[in-house]
Amino acid sequence: MDRLVQEGFDATTTPGGAGERWHAEYAVPLTGATVVVIPDADTPGREHAQKVADGLVGIAAEVRILELPGLPDRGKDVSDWFDAGHTREELEKLIAEAPTYGKTPSAEILDDAPNTIKRPLCLIGDSAYAATWPYVSLNGETEQKLTIVRDDGQVFINAPVSGALPLSELGVDVSLPTMPPQDRCWSGPALKRYATKGRVDPHDVFDRACAVVDGFVDFRRSYGSQREMVELVACYILVTYFLDAFPVIGYLWSTGEYGSGKTTVLLVVAELAYLGQLILSGGTYATLRDLADYGATLAFDDAERIMDPRRGDPDKQALLLAGNRRGTYVTLKEQVGRQWVTRNVHAYCPRLFSAIRLPDSVLASRSILLPMVRSSDERKSRRDPMDERSWPHSRKVIVDDLWAVALANLRDVHDYDARVLDRTALIGRNLQPWRAVLAVALWLDEKGGVTGLFERMEALANRYQTERVEIEDVNPARLAAVALKGLMQQSMVDTITFTPGGLASEMNQIATDEDLPFTGESFTNPKKVGYLLKRLRLRRGSRTSKAKIWELNRAELNDLLLSYGVPELPPADDKVLKDDPAECRDAKDADCAVNTEHSTEETANDLAWGVAS
Repeated sequence: MDRLVQEGFDATTTPGGAGERWHAEYAVPLTGATVVVIPDADTPGREHAQKVADGLVGIAAEVRILELPGLPDRGKDVSDWFDAGHTREELEKLIAEAPTYGKTPSAEILDDAPNTIKRPLCLIGDSAYAATWPYVSLNGETEQKLTIVRDDGQVFINAPVSGALPLSELGVDVSLPTMPPQDRCWSGPALKRYATKGRVDPHDVFDRACAVVDGFVDFRRSYGSQREMVELVACYILVTYFLDAFPVIGYLWSTGEYGSGKTTVLLVVAELAYLGQLILSGGTYATLRDLADYGATLAFDDAERIMDPRRGDPDKQALLLAGNRRGTYVTLKEQVGRQWVTRNVHAYCPRLFSAIRLPDSVLASRSILLPMVRSSDERKSRRDPMDERSWPHSRKVIVDDLWAVALANLRDVHDYDARVLDRTALIGRNLQPWRAVLAVALWLDEKGGVTGLFERMEALANRYQTERVEIEDVNPARLAAVALKGLMQQSMVDTITFTPGGLASEMNQIATDEDLPFTGESFTNPKKVGYLLKRLRLRRGSRTSKAKIWELNRAELNDLLLSYGVPELPPADDKVLKDDPAECRDAKDADCAVNTEHSTEETANDLAWGVAS
């Protein structure tokens, strides 16, 4: 350094020379300067110069590395170079000819975060991607390598595989820190078939999935036939692979007494579904959050223990309740080194539950219940889903084919999700658990050749609404809607007035007649009904000295009925519609008497549409 100063250059060096570690604060005085790094003529000197240059890029205006010619590789430096007879002018010429190190950086504020593959099967823009970790043999050594396959069959891997490109040419970032279980991932042979344009018939895969479900599970006395229920579960298995195509997904909840086959449903689905995992009550929260972050299918056996507010883990419960919509996250604190940082865990993933008891109202509104009874089919009862010898088809082959079908068709199914909204009469919370199933059914019907599947699944979804009262807990709002419908049909006027006490009496009578479960002497009371009417935002009328009066017209009631999945009122009949309710209390009015009797029957039938949301 001293010799350079003597020759008229501005020069500096690091304390301790080439053996000193480079610190970021050393670069501060050189901000915006043009810096030439001249290393000693040995390996340590060159390595140190490289580190110094790396530390200055982006801080100095320009960085160059100049190795002086003619110095022996024995630790000589710039002083020795001048001692050999070289001049300042020669050094200035060498500096001018030295190439710029690196590229002068420029910063730009982006409009959005860069696209990143965060799940092993995902849709980014117009392309679908699948990630797997096959074994690769390189120079006699075998190791697992992260491999990304695009929907067009192009393979990306950091290994010299024929036809593959390095991950750096993928065009999107990759953030997959953990490796899923190998038997749940896409296999190497299946990946190679896909890369060579080998595609799988969705109809064939669906049929094999149906055969597996039908071989183990007996759905007798359910709300659908054996075929319909098997197809429902098979559709849901495909839904787990098409997760990125949907904004919302429902859960499956199998319920029944001991020995009814609840756990068998979970085992079969978990063995075939996308990254399926059977979760016992002892599973840790850390495991669940990592699986959910990948969109894995989580099957919870004995869900009563997990959801018990007194004994269950509140973190697990929060994770379970938060994940039926895309873009939902659970925040948590993690220790990284000596610091605690906030991590956002993506909670959107398929879930299945088995339990003797029914789910609470929140989970019930997000679930499709599968009522199970003990089977008398000896053949199915003897089979064990964990014994692959009893499977009608190879589990691994079906899983590989499901990966291939999902990767090739993820974009199409995403379009079918929007089309379902125009093809079904279900709306709101009644539609949400079924939306993804109906989208897959419509796609298989029109593109996969499974004729009539959408019609069967839509009919099953509508039939499910009619029987929810028998398999779900009671929803007071829906029961109130049914009671109000009965009141309007009996009064035969276009606008009814009622009190909370009167509506409570109607609701209690319906609950008693239909043997609905409730605690205490009655299902509800006037005070509870009053609060309910406020939450429903119904219209208040005049107030008497004894009670509050509420009003409801036909249009408002039909809107309420539609919201809770109850059939609307039939069109008004001018012949029997009266302005004065008192006229309809006259037993001599034959039209009114007939209409009232008919309305009573309809009110009872409406309960088949369910009083649970």
